[in-house]
Amino acid sequence: MTDVTSASALDDPAGQAGPVCVMCHHLPAAPATVYQVSGVLVYLRWNRERGPFCRDCGTALFRDATARSLSGGVWHFLSPVLVPVVLARNLAARREFTRLDEPRPHPVAAAPNHRPLVPGRPVMRRPASWLAPVLLAALVALAPLTAGPGGQRYDQVGGCVSRSTPLGRYDAVRFVSCADKHDARIEAVVPDWTGCRGHEYVTDGSRFYCITEDRPGLTPPPS
Repeated sequence: MTDVTSASALDDPAGQAGPVCVMCHHLPAAPATVYQVSGVLVYLRWNRERGPFCRDCGTALFRDATARSLSGGVWHFLSPVLVPVVLARNLAARREFTRLDEPRPHPVAAAPNHRPLVPGRPVMRRPASWLAPVLLAALVALAPLTAGPGGQRYDQVGGCVSRSTPLGRYDAVRFVSCADKHDARIEAVVPDWTGCRGHEYVTDGSRFYCITEDRPGLTPPPS
C-alpha cells in the first residue's frame, strides 16, 4: 500500500480561518483523505492523499482518484469490496469540500503564483469512469453464453461433436449443440476408451466420449 501524505497544514496566523490547503495554500480548507485503488487479479495498489484541502483542490483530487479507481480497480478479484469502500470514503470527503467557500489566498503562505487545482470534468462525464465497469459487466453477462443457453455444457451426454479438421477426422473436436450442425452424438462419457466397447470415441484430456455417427440405424454404445 502506498500512503501519499501531503505536507503539514499551515495554520492561519490570525487563528480565525482554520487550516490551509496543503496543495495551494488557500483558505478555507477541510481535513479529509481521498483514496484511490487499482489492481489486476492479485496485484493491488492502494493510495491515499491526506489534506486539508480547499474546495477546488479537494474536488479535483476526488474526481481524479474516483475515476481512476473505477477504471483501474474493477479488475482485482476483491473489487466488489474495495471499489465500493473507496467510493464511500471519497464521497464523504467530497461532502466536506462542497461545504467550503470559494478559495482565497493565504495572506502569508500563498505565493502569488499559487492557484487551486482545476476540478475538471465530473466523475461520470469521464469515459474512463464507466467504460471499464461496463466492459466488465458485459464480460460477466456473456460468460454463461460460452457454455450454451442456460449454462448448458455440450461436452457431456446429450451434446454433439463436430469434426474440426479438413480431413473429416476427430483429431480436434468441437462440442456443439445437437440443434446446430454436427457429425456425431455423445452417448457416454467414460474414464477409459475401453468403456466405449468398440464404438468410435474422441478424447479431450482424461475423458473419453463415446460417439455415434448421427445416422439412423446405428446402435448407441451402452452408458
